[in-house]
This record gives sequence, C-alpha cells and structure tokens, in this order.
Amino acid sequence: TDVIAMHQAGIANVVASSGTSLTIEQIKLIGRFTKNLTLLYDGDTAGIKASLRGIDMILEEGLNVRAVVFPDGDDPDSFLKKVGSTAFETYLKEKVTDFISFKAGLFAEEAAKDPIKKGELVQQVMASVALVPDTLMRDVFVKQAANIFDMGQEMLQTEVNKILFAKQHQEREKNLWQKVAAPPSGDFIPDENGFVKSERGLEAAGKVQEMEFVRMLLRYGAMETGIGTTLASQMLEELEDIGFNHEISRTILEIYRTHNALGSVPSLQLFQQHENEQVRNSVATFLIDKYELSPKWIDKPRNIEIIKEEEVLTEKVTSNLLKIKMQFIRKQIEEKEQQIDNEEDEDNLKIFLKEYIELKEIEKLIAHELGIVVNL
Repeated sequence: TDVIAMHQAGIANVVASSGTSLTIEQIKLIGRFTKNLTLLYDGDTAGIKASLRGIDMILEEGLNVRAVVFPDGDDPDSFLKKVGSTAFETYLKEKVTDFISFKAGLFAEEAAKDPIKKGELVQQVMASVALVPDTLMRDVFVKQAANIFDMGQEMLQTEVNKILFAKQHQEREKNLWQKVAAPPSGDFIPDENGFVKSERGLEAAGKVQEMEFVRMLLRYGAMETGIGTTLASQMLEELEDIGFNHEISRTILEIYRTHNALGSVPSLQLFQQHENEQVRNSVATFLIDKYELSPKWIDKPRNIEIIKEEEVLTEKVTSNLLKIKMQFIRKQIEEKEQQIDNEEDEDNLKIFLKEYIELKEIEKLIAHELGIVVNL
C-alpha cells in the first residue's frame, strides 16, 4: 500500500521488499537502475534500529544510501494521506539525511548520557564506513564523522583501518580453510597439526616471472625504443627498487644494472662466458626459439595469422613488469600484516595500519591493470 499510494501521488521511483527483509539480490537488482537509494522508515525507533543492517548491505554493494524517517505512528501511506502530495515531497527533501547523520541522530539521546554508548555508536558508524568500497568516499565519510562526533579525523581513520585489516585477515583465514578442504598440489604440505601452507607455489610463481624478465632483457634489451633509450634501460627503471630472489635471475639482473648505470647494454658473450655454469646454461636456453615454424607452413597459403613475439613485445613486457610488482607488493603486505599482528604500541600500530592500507591500494591498482580482482 505504501508503494501504491506513492505511485498514485506521482512518485514513481519507489519499490518495496514485499514484506521480507532487504536482501543482497534485491540491492543488486536496484543497482542496475540507480546507485542512489533513499530508505523510508516508519516512525518506530525500535523497528528502525532492528533494520539498520539494510544500510550496511547497501553500502557494501557500493551504492549511496540516505534515509528519511516519518513522524511517530506514520508510514508513507498514512503520512501521504494526512499531508497531501506537495507537502509529502517537501518533507522528503527537507528530512533526507546521509547514513552517518541518520545513525548518529538515532542514538543521540543514549550517547549523550553515556560515554560508553557514544563509543559504541562511533564504532558502529565507522564499521559502516569501512564497508564503503570506494577509497575516496570512505575518506569523505571519515571527515564527516569527525565533525559530527567532534573527534579527531586521524583517530577515526585508524579505527576504519583496524576494521579493514581485521576483515582482510578474516578473509585470508576463510580462504585458507577453503583450500585445506581440497588442497591443491604443491600449495600445502602435511604436518603434525594437519597442514601448513607451503611457500613453493609462491616461490615458483615469482621465479617464473623473474626468469621471463631476464629472458626478455637478453633477447630484446638492446632494442632502441624510439625515445633515445634502450628497452633494457626502460625495463630496469621500472624495477629500480625491486630485487630478485632467484639466484640466476638476480645475477643477470645485477650485471644489467651495472652496465646500465654506465650507459651501456652487456653483450650476450659476457653471459655466455660467465663463470657460473647455471647462468651460461640458462642464457643459452633463453636465446633458443623453442618452436620454429616450418618453411612449408609459412609458404603455404593459410587463413591463419602468425603473430611473432616482437609484435606483442610491449604487452608482454608490461604484463611481466606488473606481475613482478604484484609479487613485490604482496610480499610487503605479508610483512606488514605480521608487524600489525605483533605490535603492541598504539602509535606504531597506527603507522603500520596506514602503511598497510596504502599497500593494499597499490595492490588494487596493479590488479586492475592486470584485469584481476582483489579484496580491499
């Protein structure tokens, strides 16, 4: 009846959940048509408090949410009949409020009398802010909450960072247990407690990317880029602060860095005559084409386009650099998580949490370039 009454009054962009609690599926459906939702609440404080979860669900889906509360005892249908269409629309415009002000106002009386209640309210609001996926919007909401609660912005940001870190930690634990249910080969090994996570999978992935980097350095590093520099110089500049873990890759990388600092590219002969046999063998492998098209295949007319590596070299180099950077950032994130877990000093914890969030932002940006999704 609420929806029907509002449509009859000319307010057509209205839906209801048909007597059920709001669901994620309903929010996703609404999100296909608009990113802005205004929740209309009956004038029943107890009922409103019981349904606040809906606001968090909407925020978590990346939608903007505001709220309007009708006078005590009224619902949209009864209030519309009481005041008429024009006054109803005016009421909506004047009384609409963002979710922070809405929650703060809902518990204002309790919080004013009890510092503990105020603390719980602040924690509840910041937990909602932490659900907002957009970093910029989170920052805006933190500033707004600082003004409303008359508290330091840095303190509230730290609270949000703690919530984000705890959520990330929970997700890691969840994913870990899911993997244990069906452990992939090479990623887990048994111990007396049932299992431990193996580093072999991570190390193998890092080794592959490092070897691919030096392979392209050896094969194409001397190429001119058209901007007065070599491909090797550009590749090395991208990884200026990143070291390699694999011995052979690290050795080749450092030789290139030494020569690049002098404005030159090392000759292939230097590697082919290197004192380390593993380096010599690896270089020989890198310089051999594993697959070479038969002349008969090339000469015979076919409707198949053969793409050589040189034609997609820019894309391959870019992808490889991003993957190496991703490995580097994820290693830093793991180290930062350990620091946070072990830190007891409040000031240091604030610093570590801030650095952790910044690293996660970088991880998100790199993942976006690679076309993958990460949790923040």
